[in-house]
Amino acid sequence: MLRKAAKGLALILAVPFVLLARLLRPIFTIRFGRLREDRIGHLAMNTEYYLCRHDEPGGGGTLDLFFYGAAANMQLMLMWSRVLTMSRLVWPAWKLNTLLPGGKANEVDLPLTNADYERARDLFTRHAAHLFFTPEEEDRGRRALRMMGVPQGMPFVCFHARDAAFLERTSPSKYGYHDYRDSSIKNFLPAARALTSRGYALIRMGAVVAEPLDSGDTLVIDYASRHRTEFLDIFLAGKCAFFIAANSGIADVAETFRRPQLRTNVTQFFAELLLTGPKDVFITKRVWLEKEERFMSLRELVSSPAWEIRCSGQLEALGIKLIENTAEEILEAATELEERLRGVWRETPEDLERQRIFWKILQDAGKLNQPPVSRIAAGFLRRHPEILELPASRL
Repeated sequence: MLRKAAKGLALILAVPFVLLARLLRPIFTIRFGRLREDRIGHLAMNTEYYLCRHDEPGGGGTLDLFFYGAAANMQLMLMWSRVLTMSRLVWPAWKLNTLLPGGKANEVDLPLTNADYERARDLFTRHAAHLFFTPEEEDRGRRALRMMGVPQGMPFVCFHARDAAFLERTSPSKYGYHDYRDSSIKNFLPAARALTSRGYALIRMGAVVAEPLDSGDTLVIDYASRHRTEFLDIFLAGKCAFFIAANSGIADVAETFRRPQLRTNVTQFFAELLLTGPKDVFITKRVWLEKEERFMSLRELVSSPAWEIRCSGQLEALGIKLIENTAEEILEAATELEERLRGVWRETPEDLERQRIFWKILQDAGKLNQPPVSRIAAGFLRRHPEILELPASRL
């Protein structure tokens, strides 16, 4: 009762401020907003997308005030407080503004929906990252790397496989609704070991994981099980040479810092293919048709409800099964991205033709509004000509 009374009093005290904001609107706009703080990916990407839009010509000219609730990561929230005007005292004004009619112009929208994906990708390319580490945080992060066993100056790569453990612990009511996006961390180990031989340390990410990882290689570090902190979640994602990821929030943090990515086990085709940037490579889960006992081609996929899978329950209704990427596929794609970033990757004319066919299918189906900037891994298309409905001998 005391909490309710306090909230009621706060709303009453906010009345003059909200009314003033409404009155000033023809001259100067004050807006109130709530950060998407509940999940780390939304806290990172939605906020960065807002800031990039604000930096565009004509995107500013307002005083935007923010508040937040229980943050998914307090280090990330601390870093946003350096570039945003934030206070928990903004809540009463935001709440009252939403309750009173006519307040839309005084509300900050923080969307990142289907309609925003390509624009977000392009804005991230045009604008530098807004997040930054202080000198003290830089030193703290370097010391943590040495403590974990990363030699001083050695570049490192983060890798992460989404599993059921996080939602099972943090949101039991939602457990299972997105397990179609899960994959096995063990399938990432051959790529991790190959990259250590090329001079990288490999750091397995995750806040809550289903099982520890024993690679037998001292440079493949199970950070998620042994060293994890909220600070290092952000520092490692922001400083890695590149990130080998499945669809997950921590990969979105790396995207916010403009780190190159290998996106594996892509299943939310409608989103991930549009968000991949010019330095990224991706490979998808393949769609197995249960009754026909064959894989679905890309042309079939873009005209099927499977293109917009949003929950695990849809799979049985559609009669499909998603086949996760193999260790060999991930190794091959990781090698390609690493060589692309070093400028030594060589594409054959056949590889370029497969890329052209892949993206043309998406364009012809109306799935792209802008020209593609990313790449599906060349080796993945070589291995699976059925994706493009090509006989193995054609290219």
